[in-house]
Amino acid sequence: MKDSKRYYKNVKKLMPIYGKREKEFLNSLEKRLDLLKDCDYNNIVKELGEPKDMISTYYQNVDNDDLLKKVNITRFMKASIIILLVVVSVFCCYRAYIFEKEYDVIKNSKDGYFEEVIE
Repeated sequence: MKDSKRYYKNVKKLMPIYGKREKEFLNSLEKRLDLLKDCDYNNIVKELGEPKDMISTYYQNVDNDDLLKKVNITRFMKASIIILLVVVSVFCCYRAYIFEKEYDVIKNSKDGYFEEVIE
């Protein structure tokens, strides 16, 4: 893997939120890295700084209200997904319980016919 791509992936991995401004930042970083395409990783770090330092500098210059809004939206989405998964899991367990009860009723009924095949 090219060192510039490795640096780009390290920076992208450290970004907790992706939005329009973050994509623009990553695009500008990619253009800067294209200019340094023949450098090794250590030279890129010397030229641009550590990935974590670049991210911290970026978030120091970002509008705090916009950042808090994105964090709240992300938190809301995560909570919604978790609640949805819990509701679906409970529903599936309830349906399995009902099917099991119906199976027992049919199996133990005297009027019905039940054949069990064991292979």
